[in-house]
Amino acid sequence: MYEERKFVAAGNLSFWFATLHKCECIMSSPTNHPQILPKKGQLYYEDIPNFVFCKPKLLPLKSLALEKLEALQEQTQQKLRHQQSAFPMTAAHSDHFASRPTTSYGSSD
Repeated sequence: MYEERKFVAAGNLSFWFATLHKCECIMSSPTNHPQILPKKGQLYYEDIPNFVFCKPKLLPLKSLALEKLEALQEQTQQKLRHQQSAFPMTAAHSDHFASRPTTSYGSSD
């Protein structure tokens, strides 16, 4: 009831060792068996990647550049409203200036 496991080290060296692998023995008494590792070379084994949980990073809904651009547009709109309130132009005046023909200076009309 022994199971042989093969570990391959660098340089095509193989190391064998036997471990006791009975299910009832492992479940009844959790004993750690010493591992036999090679003295030279590297030991290759497969590792199963696990998830690493970290704190969630909150991202802003708007970037700083977008917020600056919106603030600049708002300031421009406020200046435009201020100028329009300082010099109100009625619809009659705007129609009068729009329908007035343009004349050039020096022409004989």
